[in-house]
Formats: sequence, C-alpha cells, structure tokens
Amino acid sequence: MIVSHNLLAENANRQFNITNRRKSSVSEKLASGYRINRAADGAAELAISEKMRRQIRGLRQAAENVQEGISYIQVADGALNEVHDIMHRMNELAIKSANGTLQEEDREYVDNEVQNLKSELDRIFDNTTFNEKRIWEPDPNTKVPIDYEKKQAVTFNYNYNTMGVTNANCGVLASANYKINADASGVNVSWIGWDGVGYQTETVDWDTLKANNYSFEMSDYFGTDDGTNKLYDDNGNPVFKNKISFSVEESATVDDIITCINGRTMSSDSYASMQGRFENANGSSASNAFETYSSSIVYEAAFASNHNTGAASSSVNIRDFDAADDVFLNPMDENGNIITASSTSGNITSIPIAAVNKDVAAAQTSTDKWEMSFYMDGVGKVTATSSAVNYYASSDLAQDDYEEWWEWRYRYQNGQVVDKYQAAIVHPSNECGAGTLGSVMAALTGAKGTGTPGLLTNTNGGDADGGGVIRLTFNLESENQYTYGDGKTSSNVGSFVLSFAVSSSDTEQSVLDRISDALSSTTIYDLYSGSGGSDSAYIRSATAKTHQIDVPIYAGKCKLVIQAGPEPEDDIDIIYDALSTRYLGLKDLDVLTPDACNEAIESIKNAMTIVSRQRADFGAYQNRLEHAYNNDKNIEENTQYAESKIRDTDMAKAMVEYSGLGILQQVGQAMLAQTNTTQQAVLHLLQSM
Repeated sequence: MIVSHNLLAENANRQFNITNRRKSSVSEKLASGYRINRAADGAAELAISEKMRRQIRGLRQAAENVQEGISYIQVADGALNEVHDIMHRMNELAIKSANGTLQEEDREYVDNEVQNLKSELDRIFDNTTFNEKRIWEPDPNTKVPIDYEKKQAVTFNYNYNTMGVTNANCGVLASANYKINADASGVNVSWIGWDGVGYQTETVDWDTLKANNYSFEMSDYFGTDDGTNKLYDDNGNPVFKNKISFSVEESATVDDIITCINGRTMSSDSYASMQGRFENANGSSASNAFETYSSSIVYEAAFASNHNTGAASSSVNIRDFDAADDVFLNPMDENGNIITASSTSGNITSIPIAAVNKDVAAAQTSTDKWEMSFYMDGVGKVTATSSAVNYYASSDLAQDDYEEWWEWRYRYQNGQVVDKYQAAIVHPSNECGAGTLGSVMAALTGAKGTGTPGLLTNTNGGDADGGGVIRLTFNLESENQYTYGDGKTSSNVGSFVLSFAVSSSDTEQSVLDRISDALSSTTIYDLYSGSGGSDSAYIRSATAKTHQIDVPIYAGKCKLVIQAGPEPEDDIDIIYDALSTRYLGLKDLDVLTPDACNEAIESIKNAMTIVSRQRADFGAYQNRLEHAYNNDKNIEENTQYAESKIRDTDMAKAMVEYSGLGILQQVGQAMLAQTNTTQQAVLHLLQSM
C-alpha cells in the first residue's frame, strides 16, 4: 500500500478531465453548428473550407454586379427607345416639310420642332447616367475628336454676397469695386478701401484653384495677422468674407482663363438701412398719411461719413428726437437749427401750395415739389427733394378691365389652363412723374387724356374701385461737398422713399387731405438710423470677358467592365459606340428646303440603323448577363453545399457522442469517489494496533 502518492486517484482524475474536454468540444460543435471551429479541429479541412468561402462570397457579389450591369443596360436601352421615337418624329417632319404644298414660312415652323428634337437627342446622349456614370461618355483610351464647337472658356458663378458693416471693417470695404488679377502665378483680388488704402489678397496658385474647382474664399488669403493687418479684427477673425468661383471649360488653358478673368471687377456698394417718422412740432404724431416708417436707403456716400456708431439696441424701433444716440441724421429747419420736440416749426421747407389749400383741381396740374432739411454728422446740412413718383396697383383690380396693364402667366395641368397669376406690371412706366404733386394725383387716377389707369378710377375722384401703394422718392444733396474713399468728393448723399397705401375707399380728395395734414409747415420728419447693425455692404460677381475656345466633340468606344466572377480574369466587357447627333450625322440637319428635306430623310434613316444596331447589341449583352447571373447562383449554391459537408456539424452523430461522454463523465465522478478507499484501509490498520 502506498500513501504518499494516490496513483488510483490521479489516474481517475486524468481520465475524468479527458472526458470533460471531449464533451466540451462536442458541446461547442452542437452549439455553433460547425464541426470545425478552429484550426485544431481540422487543419486541412479548414484551409479547404476558407478557400470555398472566398469563392462563395465572391460569387454572391459577382451575381449582384451582374444584376447592376443588367440595370445599366436597361437604362441605356430605355433611353435609346426614346431616341427611336424622336427620330421617327423627325422623319415624319422631314417628309412633311418635303411636300410641295408648304411655303418657306411653313418649313421654318416645322424646322423649329426638328431643331428642338435634335437638342433633346444631344441632351439624352450627354446626360443619361447610371450611378452618375455617363452612359455615352467615350472611354479615354478611345476618344477621338470628330468636330469642334465654340464655347465660353470661363463663366463666373452667380454671387450676391451681403455682409454686415461694423466699425472693424468699415474702412477696408471697397469704395468702388474689387478687381480680379490673374497671371501665370495665379489669381488675387485688389481694391481701394473707404479709408483710401489699397488692399490685395495673397495669390492663389493654379494647382490649388483647379483642386478646389476654381473657387476660393478671399478671407483665406488676407495674409498674416500680425496685429497691424486691418483685414482682421481684434480677435484675429477676418472682417469680411466673400467667395469667388468660376466654371472652366475642360479644354481651356491657363492662358484662356487669364484672358477671361484678368482685370474683371466685382461691383460693390455699401448702404445704411434708414427709417423715418412724422411728428408735429409739439411731439405728437402727425396725420398718418404715410406708413409708420418709410423704407429709406442712404447709399455709400453718406455711409462713408458715419458707420452707424452709437447705434441703439436692436430692440429700439423708434428713437426720440433728443436721444443721445440719434447722431446719424437730425431734422433741421431752413435756418439750420436742429428741431426737437419743443421746437415751434417743422423741417419741411417747401410745400406745394395746392397741398396747403387742399385744392384737387390745382393739385392735378401742380409742378411743385416737396423739400425737407436734415443735419448729418460729418456732412452738414442735407436737403431732400422729391424726385420721382412710382405706384403699384393692388392685384384686385379687375383683370378684364386692365388686361393690357398686367402681364398674366398661366399654370397648366394635362395641357389645360387651370389658373393664371399676375407676373408683373407691363404698364409702359409705373414711374408716373418727377416727384411733383401733379404726378402724385396722376398716380391716383391716371395720366389725363391717355387712358392709362391709376390707383383709383379715371373719373377724377368718383367712386374708387382700386387701391395700391404710392412711393415718393427723395434725393439727398449736401450743402457742402465731402470727401470719402480714395480722395473722392461728392454732394450726393443718397435717397429715401416715402410710401403710403391707397385703399378702395379713397378718392383724390381724401388722399390729398391726408398728404396735406402730414406734410405741413409744422411737421417734423425724422430720418434715423436703423435698429443697430443694419448697415450692409454687398459684392456682385464679375462677368468674364468674352473668350471662346474650340471644345472638341468626341466619338469613340464606351466600355463597361462587369466583374462577373470571383477570379481576376472573370469579367465581361460591354463595348459600344459613343453616340451623339454629330456621330449619327444629324448635327447639321434641317428641313428648310426640299433638297434639305430629302437629305434629312436619308440621314435619319442611317442614324436609325446605327441606333437599332446598338439596341440589338444591348439586348444581346443583357441576355448574356442573365445567363452569367444564373451560372453564378448555380455555382454558389453547389459550392456552398460542398463547403457545408466539410465545415458543418453532423448533428445526429454529435448527439450520440455527447450522450456517451455524459455517461463516462458520471462514471468518472464515481471512480473518483472510490479512489480514497486504499488510504482508508491503512488508517483502519493503524487504529487496530
């Protein structure tokens, strides 16, 4: 008997662990469904299985590729079906125009449709795409120019950029325009600011421009912010932004681009949005002839004098005359005294006498204008003189009465007119006068003796049946010239507009009464700065200098490669002609003469043969791809079956093995329990001594 080493227990434990490992392996196979879960389960089988899996998944993707190829062909064939229909129609028109019963003018009508159909053919060939791939784009390796057409080398993209004017940028914005400079090194922009200083961006080289589709943001090239560069604010941010972009024809060279854009200018302007209100000298509101405030614009000349410094909070809509921040414009009487709410007179220095007397007859022929005076910081005395009258009629004027006045456009549905809407006023001019009282009256009832309708009836104050808005424009001129920009001088401060509504219940007399009560000798008109931050500047994009280049029209072969299998060489090449009206011989086709018609009939016949041949090719390719798809799916299915035999678990066999190992596991546990009996016997002998 051996006590130090219980060999029976060690043997039983070893066998028990072997059984556990085998049972764990079988359990894993049952749970995963795979006989081979790791290389140790079958190294050779694993390698074969993975090779088959690569093939299976490749076949699955190849089948999807083939399906996409079929869809590509169906798109192309659908487009060619429409091409066939168009050419059938062109053939009908050519035969029609060849008939001797038609006159020259008739053939021009027929040819107009033919030319439109040709344009549609080119649009189909140029723009029909599948997944953004142009179907009739020639393969680069086969492209051959067969003709040329003239095209503009460069076109600036439309840009109207509006930016806010601040104290940080008011000096550096262009006082006139921004000039684009281009040479062999690249493109930059230069300008003269309102502060009279010249500015210029860094140069953007041609490689960078091309990589960015010929566009750049000016502020990205303002140069280094070293603390002295005024194109940056105190926080190091650019004081304004403006993106410049242009489109370039593929065939254009750098020299072509330079010719088109060098020296081009982007127009700029700056303005402050102003508002106004009327009050009597005692501070009470004047008669509300006009809207609560007028939309007023003071253009760049005045803008240069004061850049909205001391602007009020944006929540302040109307300012008191005596407010400390109302420094941009102040009402002033004819003697130059600033008018406040405690003043005894207004700032309207000239009033038409017919308006004072409220005399309609005199007003109809009056040539008198209105004048007002203001004081502007940095400029001095400014006089506003009425200069023009515009009017806009309400859209509820009877269209049947004024059909010749309105331009109407129509909405169609299924070829029928279902609605029409007012598009614009086509009255010869809605600027009905030079700002005189008589012009205002003419805007109400129409110019005498012309039959031109006004806002009211033409019965000189009878029952009104109209309505709309009258706009009275005032030009602002300063008493003394001022300097701005690069040493420029001017007395033109800008303009503003007063507008008031005329309703269907108004007459000439009622409107004249309202105007007279509002614009009287005791009325104060206060033109004041907008509600903070309303000053703006804009930049309009440049127009490229006309420079046309010869852009080739290409022919050649189009090639589409379909990866139809899992191996590198397992592909299908779809090759067909790149179509265009030039390739089809239709580019110069017309039906303006009998001889041209006969030539057109023959050309269309030949073109239809080419299109029919390509459609037949597409049909053959589609049938081939469908067979390729079926073959891929067949190989995938059978390879999957073979791989399953290698990799998958035989569930019945594994269950039998699992059950047997379970019994062995229980027996092993029982044997382990018995391995201690030898040691117990030794203990019993010791106890009996």
